[in-house]
Amino acid sequence: MFRTSRIFAILIMLALASVASAQSTEAPGNGNGNGPSENSKLLTILSAQTDSSLTFLHVEGRNFCQFPAVMLGGSPMAVQGTTNSTSFDALLPVGIASGSFRLEVSCGNGAVRNDSFVVTITATP
Repeated sequence: MFRTSRIFAILIMLALASVASAQSTEAPGNGNGNGPSENSKLLTILSAQTDSSLTFLHVEGRNFCQFPAVMLGGSPMAVQGTTNSTSFDALLPVGIASGSFRLEVSCGNGAVRNDSFVVTITATP
């Protein structure tokens, strides 16, 4: 009887420990109602379009910072004018050729503060 009671007590303790462990892995921000979603802070590029004179690249998205670091095809771009959390304009390199380029926007460290997007530019002669 003592052995059965002890085994039963151990099984109950293990079950309680696994429930406590499962509850502790649910972090705020994972959509369980305990806090803001991590996706609400995620820097996201939604679109990028050139102007007709191929002078600027207008970038739209979410959660941009005031001074984003912007690269196009591995080359840094100067941000022009005002940057807000949803859009900014960056100066295109003079004489940019047609092609597809990787646009990278960074507002800090970590995956949630960085994003990339493939931009296709069509230069007209």
